[in-house]
Amino acid sequence: MMERAADIIAEHQRLARIYDAAFAGLPGLKTPAHIDGLEHGYQSYPCLFQPEPVTPESIPRVNQARNDWMDRLQQVGISTRPATHAVHMPSFYRQKYELNPEDFPTAQAANDCSISLPLFHGMTEAEQSFVIQQVLAR
Repeated sequence: MMERAADIIAEHQRLARIYDAAFAGLPGLKTPAHIDGLEHGYQSYPCLFQPEPVTPESIPRVNQARNDWMDRLQQVGISTRPATHAVHMPSFYRQKYELNPEDFPTAQAANDCSISLPLFHGMTEAEQSFVIQQVLAR
């Protein structure tokens, strides 16, 4: 069973390297960081969408632009989702612990401005090429 998991992770890493090369230097899309000594399993391909610098003031605009882009990708058959969810954003936690989203601007930016591009076991070269083409056409 662990051998199969290792094969899946290796495939995800291979697909991520293809995305990395395709999106290198693409303005407005910050791809996953590579840190020496750490290995990413790439359960997804999380990016930060930043068509403009992400600041507390720009988060609502960037969030709307990200959502519009996600809708356009969905219209051509590419499913995306926010890459992460900050625990202090849902109303349950905000109310229970009296949290203010603005008190955690980095987490709020990750919550509102991230996007996870398709990356899955069995993704074909044609499927990934289509995603890349659509992202580059943004």
